[in-house]
Amino acid sequence: MFVSNIIGISQPTLNSKEFILSIPSGWRESEWEEGQFLTLKVLFGGKVVLRNYSIVRVEDSGITICIKLVKDGQMSQWASEAKIGDAVEISSAVGSFILPKTVPNKLYFVAAGSGITPIISMLEGIVKKQQLADVTLVYANRSIEDTIYLERIRQLMTQLNGDLALYFEENEVDFGLRGKLTIENCREAIASWQNNGHVFICGPEIVRKNFIQALDERAFPKSNIHSESFLTSSSVGKSGSFEFMESK
Repeated sequence: MFVSNIIGISQPTLNSKEFILSIPSGWRESEWEEGQFLTLKVLFGGKVVLRNYSIVRVEDSGITICIKLVKDGQMSQWASEAKIGDAVEISSAVGSFILPKTVPNKLYFVAAGSGITPIISMLEGIVKKQQLADVTLVYANRSIEDTIYLERIRQLMTQLNGDLALYFEENEVDFGLRGKLTIENCREAIASWQNNGHVFICGPEIVRKNFIQALDERAFPKSNIHSESFLTSSSVGKSGSFEFMESK
C-alpha cells in the first residue's frame, strides 16, 4: 500500500463523492490501464476500512475515484466527513477489465449505476488516444439525479460520434428511455450489435447475467464478452460500497 492524500473533493450527484488523490512516490501511473481499480484503505471510527474502487482517471494532478454514498455504509460515512489533506492508503492499479491492446472496430459498453466508473475511464482513454472505433453505450440508473457523470458521458459520446442509450427507472425524458435493464430490454438493446465487436459490462450481477443471457441467445462469441460484476451494499452488509466479484 502507498500513502496518499486527498487533494480534491467534488460531488457529482447527491449520492456520490469524487476524490482526487495525490500520486504517491513509487505508485506507477504508467502501468495503469483504463478500467482497472485500486484498493482504498482508511481509518474510520477506530477501525480499518478497505474497499475497491475503479479508477476514473489518472493525470499529473492526481488519481480520481468516485464513491457511491449508501446510508450507514462505513466508507460512505468516511467519505461524507473526509477533508482535503486527509491521509489515505491505496494499492497499485489492478484488474483485467481493460481494452485489448488493439482496440476493436466496434465497442459495446454496458453500465448500471456506479458501474460507469471503469467505462468512463475507457471512453476518456479512447478519446485521448484518438483511437478509431464505433462506440455504443447502454447506461441505466434509477433517476437522472442519481446518474453519475451524465453530462460528461453525453459529451464523450458526442466526441466519439457514438450511440448512447440511457435508461431511467423513475424519469421520462426526451433523451432517454424509462425502465430497467430487464432481459427483454437487453435483447432489444443488442438487436443491431455485430458479433465481431467486443462487449464490456459493469454493474450489479443481475445486469451482467441479463446481458450475457441475451448475448448467448445471439451466439455472440464468449471471447468477445468482458464483464466486471460486484456485490451491492445490500449483499455485503453495510459496506457503503461494492466488492468486485470477477473480471472476465
